[in-house]
Amino acid sequence: MNYKAWGFITILMHFAGLAIGFAAILPHSPAHAAIYLALVVVTTLALVYSFCSKCPCHERQCSHVVLGPIARILPRRKISKYTSADYWGLGVSFFVPAVYQSRWLWKHDVLPLVFYPLFAATIALILLKVCPECKNVNCPFNRHPRNPKCRRT
Repeated sequence: MNYKAWGFITILMHFAGLAIGFAAILPHSPAHAAIYLALVVVTTLALVYSFCSKCPCHERQCSHVVLGPIARILPRRKISKYTSADYWGLGVSFFVPAVYQSRWLWKHDVLPLVFYPLFAATIALILLKVCPECKNVNCPFNRHPRNPKCRRT
């Protein structure tokens, strides 16, 4: 299967997991469900800004179907190696949505059994199927850069 298809599948899996988190919160606290939706938007934009906006390929040869176009809308950043702040942005972008909803998620019998394996599988597929084929030579998760034309550091 094409890595772009894997990328699209992992985006769907990620947002399906976030939808499960939203569904877990909503019956208990509509206000916290709204906060969770806002966090999802903010952390998704933080992820794209932290990593995709610094990618040398996001302008022309982006290999990501969803995140690349979002990166082109966000403010431009200097293309360079990733900093500790960029890694923090990435970590917080995954950590906050996965943890915020856990208080409500565990009030349901089945939802944690779906959410956490789905979340883990999403991260595993990103690292195993998407990252190795990405063209971003600056990304530490891209162990085998395929396109030296994107090398602009």
